[in-house]
Amino acid sequence: MSDRTVFVYVDWEEKSHFIGRLFARSRKGRESASFEHDDLSLALSI
Repeated sequence: MSDRTVFVYVDWEEKSHFIGRLFARSRKGRESASFEHDDLSLALSI
């Protein structure tokens, strides 16, 4: 059993912007992943 969280950033116009979290899971030999947008990233105009 393994859970991991990856913080996701995008580099845009020489600045790094946090856009959300990637959640990766492993259970009983099966893997899955989901992504959650940060509320503020949705307001970015990139």
